[in-house]
Amino acid sequence: AILDRVEAGSMTPRAGADAIAADVQPRRADTLARLRALPPPPPALDGLRAQVISAFVVSMAANEATMAHLRAGGLPTNDPSSPLHVRATNIKAAMLARMAAVAKPLHIAVPPPTQLWP
Repeated sequence: AILDRVEAGSMTPRAGADAIAADVQPRRADTLARLRALPPPPPALDGLRAQVISAFVVSMAANEATMAHLRAGGLPTNDPSSPLHVRATNIKAAMLARMAAVAKPLHIAVPPPTQLWP
């Protein structure tokens, strides 16, 4: 929503970067710390926590790059070919595929990545 507001002109690029730094990054850092503090998962979920942590780390790096771009006066871009975007998308897709495989026998639906990330 922040990038949409910057693109629409209702928020300056600098204000968008400041909002990401003040709100998005601290929430992700807090979530990342909580994930790292969790006890080891059951064997059926082995490796899943590592994928989730990796997705958060890459997303935070992508946010840092976006903030630098905005602070330089650039308009937001959601470039699907940027290395960080591709890497984050691949990690998230693998994570969701793993979750879906574990959840299917339990009759729990896991949405495909396209429903969660553009």
